Amino acid sequence: MKDSNIKNLTSIWLLAGKAFNARQTISGFEVINIPFSEWPNRIWSQQQATLSDRRDVVKDIMQKNNPSITFSEWRELDDNDSANEYGLRLKNEQIGMSLCLRDYNTQQTDNKPIEFIRITDRADAKLWSNLFFQSFGYLISDEVICEIKDQVEFYNLKYKGQLVGTVIIYTLDNSVGIHSLGITAEFRKKGLAEKAMNAILSKAQKENLDYGHLQSSPMGINLYKKLGFKEIFKMYNYILK
Repeated sequence: MKDSNIKNLTSIWLLAGKAFNARQTISGFEVINIPFSEWPNRIWSQQQATLSDRRDVVKDIMQKNNPSITFSEWRELDDNDSANEYGLRLKNEQIGMSLCLRDYNTQQTDNKPIEFIRITDRADAKLWSNLFFQSFGYLISDEVICEIKDQVEFYNLKYKGQLVGTVIIYTLDNSVGIHSLGITAEFRKKGLAEKAMNAILSKAQKENLDYGHLQSSPMGINLYKKLGFKEIFKMYNYILK
């Protein structure tokens, strides 16, 4: 399940990199660097390597390609970050979580559905990018969205006639990945993220998908546990000091 979770995420990064001819493989590391977008600009490796092997390479790749790029690695739940060993700064930590959809029990929060508006054109992509920035504080360029929107589902979320947030849904290997679920500040603490998740998971279950995958911030873990997700791994994201 861990590999499937990570593959769902990195496959989106690779689609974005391919769309802009922005993917490289350097010393066994995948590198995506799109100059006009903060996302997904990333370095990662699926290969098994010692920390000392990585330390000798990672910082050099970051310095030569993009000083703002993020290096991501996936560790066991009881592993600490390796920022000091890499000579990098820990940007943030996420928890990889997965749910067997057979075990999901549909939960109704109220009878007012949240509306999912799929991004199909440039205007909606710009709106999505703006709502995402309000929710997360960094940029996913509308140009990137427009290039991969036919393979990856981007949605603006609307509730009671008002736009409230964003989500990305990506189905791969009969599993659904839920990414970039964000609610703008003025609409938080109203149960809207949970409402959106229930709608996504109910649909996936009806489509006979096997698993739901996501990467949660520490703040969101309790919500996802409530829905039945299990913690699988830690994802550490590093940047240059």
